Amino acid sequence: MRFSLALIALVSAVGVPAIALRPAQDTFVTPTSSNFADTSSGFVDLERIQAILAQQTDPVEAMLLIDPSMAKELAEPRLLQLFNGKDAGGEPKWMTEGDKMGLRRQGIDWIDLTGRDSLVSPDFDARPNVPDISHQAQVRKVFPHLSPTNMFEMLEVFTSYYNRVYTSESGVKSQRWLFDEITDIVRKAPPTCRLSIEQFPHAYPQNSIIARFSPPGKRNTSQPVTIISAHLDSVNFWFPLLDAPGADDNGSGSATILEAFRALVNVGFEPEHGPVEFHWTAGEEAGLLGALDIAEEYQSRGVRVNGVLNVDETAFIKANSTPAINLIKVGATEKLNKWVHKLAREYADVDVKFSGMVGRGLDHQAWTKHGYPAVSIVEGDQAEGGWLPFPHTVMDRTTIPPSIGEFSYEHMKQFAKVAVAFAIEQAGSVDHAWRPSRPLPTSTAKP
Repeated sequence: MRFSLALIALVSAVGVPAIALRPAQDTFVTPTSSNFADTSSGFVDLERIQAILAQQTDPVEAMLLIDPSMAKELAEPRLLQLFNGKDAGGEPKWMTEGDKMGLRRQGIDWIDLTGRDSLVSPDFDARPNVPDISHQAQVRKVFPHLSPTNMFEMLEVFTSYYNRVYTSESGVKSQRWLFDEITDIVRKAPPTCRLSIEQFPHAYPQNSIIARFSPPGKRNTSQPVTIISAHLDSVNFWFPLLDAPGADDNGSGSATILEAFRALVNVGFEPEHGPVEFHWTAGEEAGLLGALDIAEEYQSRGVRVNGVLNVDETAFIKANSTPAINLIKVGATEKLNKWVHKLAREYADVDVKFSGMVGRGLDHQAWTKHGYPAVSIVEGDQAEGGWLPFPHTVMDRTTIPPSIGEFSYEHMKQFAKVAVAFAIEQAGSVDHAWRPSRPLPTSTAKP
């Protein structure tokens, strides 16, 4: 969906107070001044949007009142597989693009399978790489280069965008900013690192980003790829034109794998047994769109994949709970899940569990549906209330009331350790005495 790009752009630029449903009450925050935005149907008063949302319970009808030109897009048929609700577990169901807004409000998760004709059967047995864990010295030499301060500074910018909706102008700008940040890391890399970075375009404005470590020597396209991923988009589930800073979902995951990537560059990492890729995917909140596109292309090219480690929401620690890394069972490759559990127990300084979460579509499922082994690690067990209680709202910020929990950069660091370990244990490393290319982080900023 293309959610009135000019409206979102202006709201982001002028810093309008958030118009969003508060978690505890059905009222909206009204702008303190009169503000206007230019949409495809003309100038729209933001206070008018507030008034429409207060009176119109159907989000599709509300969108059409705000921007009638959206009618064709909202009516576009989409094939959705639902993970919870009364239609969960059944065959994919034809719905519309507009229906997605209603599903979001109901808390129903889905994958958008429209036009996907190369999916494997649900009982397909992917064969992951599950080597002996044997690179402890090389993995642990990277850990001092992981900086919570870097993750703090990244999220200060990343969450400042009005939202990161995959069709919005602010969604495109945030993705381009992240691309520039990754490019800067690549530009400063030591000459031993064989690195590349690309934007992976989709049928919508926001691109995915792929950064790649390649082994030294002659390029061998038959070698399997190791993938570490996190989605970069965000959305307000109450209404897509509203503020969605997306600090935990999934700014935290994006920052976590960015820091793992940075640390590996700092030590001059060279994979030995095949490339290692870091993916920041677009359009996850619309049904895993970005990851599905990439997995489909890799499948069509015959790319072999050791395994995919998806990282989604890594910062929240529920009040009065024990921090843990949780592995999602739903849609994950069981053998790889068990191996990552062992890996995390070896390298992380927190507990490691299997999540009892049900439903929930995460990017690892885009890969398993194309026959590739994949898993996701997350901050807590949703079944036990261990996830941030207000994702996809204006409340998803780095500041959390202590009575609810903590937004922890140290917790994010534990996930970054697992990402580093996944890269090295899966792909090996060429050992050049592992001399750091740059000094350890010395920033004085306080997370």
